[in-house]
Amino acid sequence: MSEKKSDSVPAKMQSAFDEITALTDAVCHEHLDEEYAQLAAALARKRPSPLEKGKRDVWAAAIVYSLGTVNFLFDKTHVPYLRADDLSHLFGVIQKTAANKARVIRDTLKVSKPIRNGGVPRIWRRILSSGGSR
Repeated sequence: MSEKKSDSVPAKMQSAFDEITALTDAVCHEHLDEEYAQLAAALARKRPSPLEKGKRDVWAAAIVYSLGTVNFLFDKTHVPYLRADDLSHLFGVIQKTAANKARVIRDTLKVSKPIRNGGVPRIWRRILSSGGSR
C-alpha cells in the first residue's frame, strides 16, 4: 500500500485517516475501481471531519456508501454496481449503520446528489482537485 501521509490531514487525524483509507482501498480496489479509492481518500481528508470518533470500519463503509449514493453505485444500470447490503458486508458492518453514518458524512460535508459530469459528479472533481480540503 502506498504512503498516504498528506499535509491536508491534521496530525491528530493521520492515524484514523491511514486506518480508514486502508479499509476503503482494499474494498475499492477489489470490488469497485481506482476512482472510488481516490474519491474515498479525498473524502476522508475533508474537514470538518466526523471521523475522529467511532469505529474505523464503520466510517470506512460510510465513506464509500456516501460515494455510492451520489454516484449511483446501488443502481443496476450503472457501472460499477454493487448492492448496498453487499457493500456494507464487505466492510463487516450492518447496512443501516453504514447508511446512517453516510448521512452524517453527507450532512456534515454538505454533499448532495450532484449532476453527473463525465461519469464523476462535479463536487467530487472539486474534492479531488483541492486535495480533499474545502
